[in-house]
Order: sequence, then C-alpha cells, then structure tokens
Amino acid sequence: MGPFFEVDTNTSDPSGSQPIGGWPFYRSRFSFATISGFYDVQQNTSGTNYPWLNQYGWESFISGIPHPTALIFAFGDKFLDAKVDNTTISNFKTKVTFKKGLGEWSYTWTPVANGNQYQIVYQTFYSRQRPNVAATKVTITASADVNGTITDLLDGRSAALSEPVASGLDDGNNTIHSSVHPLNLPNKVAHIISGVDLGRDAADISSRRRAEGAYVPANDTTIGQTFNISLTAGQSATFYKYLGIASNDAFENAEKVARDAQASAQQAGWDALLNETSAAWSEIMTADSVDDFTDPETGEVPEDQNTLSLHVASVANTYYLLQQLMPDGSGLDDNSISVGGLGSDAYAGLIFWDADYWYVTSTNLETRMLIK
Repeated sequence: MGPFFEVDTNTSDPSGSQPIGGWPFYRSRFSFATISGFYDVQQNTSGTNYPWLNQYGWESFISGIPHPTALIFAFGDKFLDAKVDNTTISNFKTKVTFKKGLGEWSYTWTPVANGNQYQIVYQTFYSRQRPNVAATKVTITASADVNGTITDLLDGRSAALSEPVASGLDDGNNTIHSSVHPLNLPNKVAHIISGVDLGRDAADISSRRRAEGAYVPANDTTIGQTFNISLTAGQSATFYKYLGIASNDAFENAEKVARDAQASAQQAGWDALLNETSAAWSEIMTADSVDDFTDPETGEVPEDQNTLSLHVASVANTYYLLQQLMPDGSGLDDNSISVGGLGSDAYAGLIFWDADYWYVTSTNLETRMLIK
C-alpha cells in the first residue's frame, strides 16, 4: 500500500501455510532494508550448503536496518499501513518510473463503510546522486473535514540479525534517530536519521510526541514521531520525509554523515532532490543500455505478451542491477551484488561466484575495475 514494512502472508488462506523465504533462514518473507556491506558474524543458521565448512569458521549473513520510508496516517482507531484491510482500498495503482528511480502508489482508502474517503498518493526514492539520502512524499485528500495524526516511523522489524544501539527523538528539530549493529559486531554501527516537512496548514508541529499505538512495533530499534493533522474537505495536504543513512563501515563519523545528509536533503527539498536523482539515472539508463522491442516504424511495443514481457524485463533488469551499485566516484564501490540486492535477505545476502558484478582492486596498480 506504500513505502511500509510488510510481512508476506497467505491472503487466500490466512490460517494455512504462510510464505517463507527458504534457504538458509526458512523464515517469513518481509520487506528488507540495509546498507551496502552490512553483514553480521554468527556460528550458523537453519540451513547450509556444506556443513563441513563450518569447522573452519563462522558464517557472515546480511543484516538489516530499521525500515526507513514510512509515513502513517491514523484517524481514530483506523490507520493506514501494510496491514490495512484490502476491502477498504479501491482504484489501486502502483508503478516504478525507472528513468527517475521513483516508486509510486495511488488509491482511495475508505476505512469505514460509507464514511470519509481519502485519496492517497505515496512516492519514494533512494537518491542516485546522494548515496546517503532517501525521501518520501505523500499527498492526502479527504472527502470531509477530519482530524487525525501522521507518524514518521523507523520500523525496527526490518533490522533482522542486528542489535539496537540507540534510538529516540532529537531535541530542537523534528528528527528522530535509530542506530543498530550487526550481530556480534558491536563496533560496526549504522545510523538512520529521519526528519519531516509537514508544512504549516494541515499539521500542528507543536503537537510532536513519541509515536505509540497499534502501528508502532514494540522493539528497541523502532522509533517514531507523531503529529496532529487537520484535513479540510477537498483540499490536498502534502507531507515530506527526508532520510540520512550511513554506517561506519564506509564513513569515519557515520552519525554526522547521516545527520548532515538528512539536513541538506531537507533544505534542498523534494523537487530538487528528485531532479538530481532523475538526472543521475538518465546518465546511466540510456537508450542504448537496454534492448528495445518497439516497432521501429510506429515506436509502439507489439501487443504480443511475450514481446511485451521482454521489453519490460530489458529495462527492469538493467535498473535493478544498477540500483545496487554506488555512483561512480563515490568511493563506495567495494561490494558485489548479493542474490536479492539490498532490498532482500534472500540466500542470506551471500555473494556467489556467478554474481552479476565483481569489484577487483589492484593495490600495485592503484586501480579498481568493475567486471561484468
């Protein structure tokens, strides 16, 4: 329903077998968030390819950070997150604009039968230009005047195989923070800083308080800040969330890097950030970088479904590979791509011999090569 943390469930038979991610964790599938190179150290897990290898040392598996991008609305006891009843949703559309790296969800939410309707549009992106920045925008339009709340949430349920370091509300501004380290590596810390721009018309900034309620998970890595909002019938209200994210695996003072990234992103604003990341994507997602299945005479994609699928996949596959790589010149290109990238804990985030990309560093030549 939006940029929320979500656990995959058996929607056709809630009491039946639930989906699992398979080897090696054999646990529920869920939306995952992490930082490049953020891995733990542990003795073993539920499954292994070659048990005899464990005699030579412990395993290292991909670790998560709090899911960063959610903004959650609540009106009375009704709230909007991934668990919302799908019978209350209509006119649902979702898309990814690969040329911009922008995800979008739009729909009508009617939490009470014959009650107030809310037109919802969520957008989110991870900046291609600024490796430490992500942002979310949500626009809501109510069919009748209503009072409610909006919550900026860092959801700790995504921080699998990680342990809490600190979390809380920051004094003096509308930011919150959460930090975690991978299991058994307390000296390797990731920092997530989230701040909001709620405007002055619909939100009461002075009402800021620590988030609590059914949509706030009870764990030490979750933190949220809640604000009162008042919506006027037929008038759209837009709210923004800006994130700074960094770990000390790549940055000496990671917390400062994350805080500075968040502050500069919020100062720049949504439009400038999106223009930046769109321009950065246009430099690498060029027309000659993907296969084109359009008719050269009409410019249209043939109606044949197999051809259409190939056309979409040629763009999407290129995008999803490039999305996992840091921008050229960032100094952060020191990891290959795990099976599911940074948005999945599939195969424990292991990197195998047949990975799509390898980074090779030659200390003698002081060169770094990208091998595909």
